[in-house]
Amino acid sequence: LFPELIGYLDEPLADSSFIVTYLVSRLARESVTVILSGVGGDELFGGYRRYYTAALNQMWQRIPGSLRRGILNPVIEHLPADRNNRVLNYFRLAQGFARAAELPPELHYLDTLSVLPPNILSAPNATPDLLEQAVQACDSGDTLDRMLFCDLKTSLPEQLLLLTDKMSMACSLEVRVPYLDHRVVEFAARIPNALKIKGRALRHIQKQTFAKRLPDTVLNRRKRGFGAPIGAWLRHDLRPMIDDLLNEDSLRAQGVFDARTARQLIDDHMDLKRDGTDGILALLSFQIWARQFSVSL
Repeated sequence: LFPELIGYLDEPLADSSFIVTYLVSRLARESVTVILSGVGGDELFGGYRRYYTAALNQMWQRIPGSLRRGILNPVIEHLPADRNNRVLNYFRLAQGFARAAELPPELHYLDTLSVLPPNILSAPNATPDLLEQAVQACDSGDTLDRMLFCDLKTSLPEQLLLLTDKMSMACSLEVRVPYLDHRVVEFAARIPNALKIKGRALRHIQKQTFAKRLPDTVLNRRKRGFGAPIGAWLRHDLRPMIDDLLNEDSLRAQGVFDARTARQLIDDHMDLKRDGTDGILALLSFQIWARQFSVSL
């Protein structure tokens, strides 16, 4: 199914939710032709855990630098990491945070969004950083505003809406996104951020608005992503695909990605040293896409 869905996407993508979106769309198409999607709600009302970055960064900076760099960072870096295990997933999040915690909040956030090592390309890359450009284009000085703006301009249209549209259309299903009615977007942009994220409560004002209309099991359930367990599959079912598409000889012959850096990314993931799910998925998607469309690089 993986190669088939890359063909529907027409381009590489480092987001495993395209697999689940396709399966849900295929199931829905058995009974309906149009569905509603909640895409956009997290970006408008502050629903991603990564939006905690600014507040966490402030707390982290209160810890003496010698303690952070001399003890905490080395300890965190050596923790096992795996997003498919609840405890090890917290370690994964802690590692990602600690590695970029010394950066300014906006750059820390951009590091959180990046899925590949900065030295993954074989040749120096002179392409402008589109994520950084999106952050700088925001006319607000508030860190959360800049995060939300960046997501509205990049990952929402280029990732979530793209995969939602293409995976549903592959099943002849129409998906509508009511959150992205321009009136809702404009209204959400005027809501103070303190009402979007309050303490540890994500989408606070939205939940309060519907508190009397939705059961507690919906309002208070633990946040869950919409991705597939790709990290575990990469270590088992998809391992032959990695050996075929991402072996060092093939990468060197292609000349796009640094074979040694890619090998380190894969080895660290297999050994639970660092979760490389998104990065390996990106590399696999690229290689499948390049083969299917006979891309000359």
